[in-house]
Amino acid sequence: MVQIIMTQAITRKVLSTRSPGHIDSNDHHAGKERSLNYESHHENPVYNLVNSSVNLGRKLHAVMNSQDNDNLTDDSCQWADMMSKAVEASGTYLYPCTIEYSLMCAGILYVMWKNVGTKPRIPRHSEQDSDEDERRHKMSVDCTSSSRGLFLGILITVGTIISIIAFYMLNHKEEMKSSGIILAHLSETAIYTVTLVALFLAAYRMKDMTFHSDHEVDLEDILVLISFTGLLAFNIFSLTASVLSEVTTQSGLTILSNLLMLIQATTQTLFMLAGDRMTASTEAQARKKPGREFITFLLISNFAMWALNTFETQTPQHNPVQVEFYGATAWAIFTHISVPLGIYYRFHSTVCFSNIWKNAWKRKSH
Repeated sequence: MVQIIMTQAITRKVLSTRSPGHIDSNDHHAGKERSLNYESHHENPVYNLVNSSVNLGRKLHAVMNSQDNDNLTDDSCQWADMMSKAVEASGTYLYPCTIEYSLMCAGILYVMWKNVGTKPRIPRHSEQDSDEDERRHKMSVDCTSSSRGLFLGILITVGTIISIIAFYMLNHKEEMKSSGIILAHLSETAIYTVTLVALFLAAYRMKDMTFHSDHEVDLEDILVLISFTGLLAFNIFSLTASVLSEVTTQSGLTILSNLLMLIQATTQTLFMLAGDRMTASTEAQARKKPGREFITFLLISNFAMWALNTFETQTPQHNPVQVEFYGATAWAIFTHISVPLGIYYRFHSTVCFSNIWKNAWKRKSH
């Protein structure tokens, strides 16, 4: 644009410096012909020079604009490519969230449908009941008998995170992939064994508490049972492939880890269904809270197992025996159906254990 303005100024200056007597010294016909020639721009070398400069400036301006457009196009392509890679990489981990959200919405809608048209029960309150309700609505947290379980649960979580990081680091090296798979299965076996022992110890410590058999099945129980079916299906698929495949170290560890996962999940489901219906029988139980440290440990450990199933168990690199037995496409279908439910089972188990941790050691009437 600057070059165009400069060339136009030069043109005006050249035209203004031309002698006016030059045209008057010739006859009228010759002057008219030169004027026409000048206007037609065929025989004027000065104008041709200026016109060439103008055209050159326009071409340079067009080239600069095209380069800017190319740069903008390149930046847009790079941004789109980066976002597509990010979406592709995170899709594996975000996909189960859609199924979990749909499952929760279905459960809430079921409860709404069940309660439509029912009359609410209005209990009669005495002064003692009013005082109890007032104390109940106050925000208070009693962390008695929880410190040891909290510490051990955090230790398990840290170990799980280290195992996941080591699995991905070893998986990036071709010669270390088998070591990463062995490490992953051993870490899963360890955490399932420890949590299974904690379940038995918690059940033993809580055996003298009151069990309320008249407790109705609620939304929490339904969601636990539905999500448990996904974990059960994953274990059946994995055990079938491992048993029918060639006997190797990986297939043996797959059988061991999935068998322990199945036993642990079944025991935990039964324990959660029973623990949600238990309360303290005596003042001593309400004060000492036997077994609460194991509930705290199981609560945090299920969060660690949720991370384990989300970032490690569902990946094809973690399950080479199943992929080889079923094929990549069939195994992808199995995992897309069962793994999101299994992940939700671990997440929902933390909610169930938090309810047991909060309510089990309160004295309630039958």
